[in-house]
Amino acid sequence: MEAEQGLARAPKTVAEPAQALRNAAVSVFFRGSYRKVLATVIAAGATLQEAEDAVSDAMQAVLQAWGRIESPLAYARRAALRRFYKVRIRSRTHEQVSLDLLPDDNGSTDPTLTVWEDGQYVTQLLESLPHAQREAMALAVDEFSPIEISLLLGTSDDAVRQRLHVARKRLKPLTDIDGASNEPTQPKEGM
Repeated sequence: MEAEQGLARAPKTVAEPAQALRNAAVSVFFRGSYRKVLATVIAAGATLQEAEDAVSDAMQAVLQAWGRIESPLAYARRAALRRFYKVRIRSRTHEQVSLDLLPDDNGSTDPTLTVWEDGQYVTQLLESLPHAQREAMALAVDEFSPIEISLLLGTSDDAVRQRLHVARKRLKPLTDIDGASNEPTQPKEGM
């Protein structure tokens, strides 16, 4: 009888210790990465509540994909940013422009509108790029390093750096505020 009770307490399969090890690894990752991912989403313009919601969903995605992902931190950052952007876009499409967003008598505008306008401008610029360059540049805008981008896209670091270089080169004339040409000027004749 006592032997049977001892067997009942023993792990029934080899998977139970593996599951416990996996849970411990995820727990360590969560404790060490939560604030980093939260800071990334807040830096992208989220409120604390929006960031916490996005990070919570991202951590669930990491847990579900734990055995299949190579870089959990990069995966969590990207998942959290995507969740935040998705929620932000949905909420913006359902909102009507209110009088609060219009300029005041002194001509100043709501800073959230400026952030949104800047985001729209960046989106338009990114849409002018070919797909591979757009992907790399969008991740760079989201403050991912070339190494993290290469992990997310499944390419080499050098390929990502090349894509970013060419993308910046293509975007430079489009973002020239003063309209100055990037070509070297020719000296005037007679000087």
